[in-house]
Amino acid sequence: MTEEQTRNELFYQMSKELLNQMLQRNFITYEQYEKIDALNIEKYQPFFSKVS
Repeated sequence: MTEEQTRNELFYQMSKELLNQMLQRNFITYEQYEKIDALNIEKYQPFFSKVS
């Protein structure tokens, strides 16, 4: 795994955690969560987290 892949994985995992917190606090709907997560997968192309 390259340094860039590692960084992208880390950024994706951090964004996923923030999304989870926002969802739990009802700041976003589950539909919004799914859309944002799909965009993050496209942006970061995480190696280990391709299936969310």
